Amino acid sequence: MNKGWLFLGTCALGISLAGCPGPSESPDAFVGEDTGGGGDGGRDAGRDAGRDAGRTPDTGVDAHVVVPDGGVDGGMDAGSDAGDDAFVPVDAFVPVDAFVPNDAFDPGCPTACDDGNPCNGLETCNATSHTCTPGTTLSCDDGMACTTDSCNPATGCQHAQGDTDTDGVLDCADCAPTNPNRYPGAPETCNAMDDDCDANIDEMAVAQFYADCDGDGWAATGANQVDSCSTPTDDTGCGTTTAEWTPRFPDAFVDYDCNDEVTTAHSHALPFSTTPMASTPDTSLDYDFDCDAVETREFPTAGACAVAGTGCTTLVGWMGTVPACGVAGTFITGCAAGTCAPITMARTQGCR
Repeated sequence: MNKGWLFLGTCALGISLAGCPGPSESPDAFVGEDTGGGGDGGRDAGRDAGRDAGRTPDTGVDAHVVVPDGGVDGGMDAGSDAGDDAFVPVDAFVPVDAFVPNDAFDPGCPTACDDGNPCNGLETCNATSHTCTPGTTLSCDDGMACTTDSCNPATGCQHAQGDTDTDGVLDCADCAPTNPNRYPGAPETCNAMDDDCDANIDEMAVAQFYADCDGDGWAATGANQVDSCSTPTDDTGCGTTTAEWTPRFPDAFVDYDCNDEVTTAHSHALPFSTTPMASTPDTSLDYDFDCDAVETREFPTAGACAVAGTGCTTLVGWMGTVPACGVAGTFITGCAAGTCAPITMARTQGCR
């Protein structure tokens, strides 16, 4: 079949090619298959010339498809010029890129599965179901009792510390977070505890003990001293069987023993005595049992009975002169009804 007719048939079927003639074009525009000689030699020469003219040198592929006209073998269009062949450009075909990509049929997961919240974990895409898989909830437990653990959606885990005993040291750095007297740097005291949080007990702690020769809990000024966190077993140096050690510091006239041989003589003593202290260092104060440097009399005033109208006023106290410490005298205890006569008794003045 003549190739020109095949071309025209294709155009007639409505197959749009870039070489088909329009309504005003003549099919003769595609002549030029044969040369004027009408032989195969002329046809081949014309065809080769047209093909070579449309070849792209760098790729080696024809830039156009040669479609000959309706010339018949044997030279029917012998007068046609070999260069009259029309070409259909390859660019008229639909490019590969025009195909719809596979992604259009596989929507996949949303653009971002992770919501940016570290507290509920990292959400990921399930490649099989094309859905978002929830993340693993973030555990913020640091295993420390001294912190309050929580999760912040913006920053993640938080471990807040407090100062329970308000001693100025955070609980995690405090060996005793509920005891305000124990913290790093606290003074070490003799209490069988680690006050300064250095894992040592009572180190560098010093307590003073003083020799109490009469064993009444008070020491005399200048008494022997021993430094220890526990009651020492050292000799007191008193030479008495009643001697003990006391932690009470002997502060003269305030808190001490003014006669360390008499158990009833020491600061804050309350009983009054009618007999003087034995072996007192100061005989002028041998009744100073409370060690305040003053002999305080138990009954320091005189008494009296006085008629007041039809009644009697009673003043309890000594009849006459108030006696000194340890001295006996007459003591008014009351007044008789009607006569208002003094009621008396013998009494010895007590002092302390």
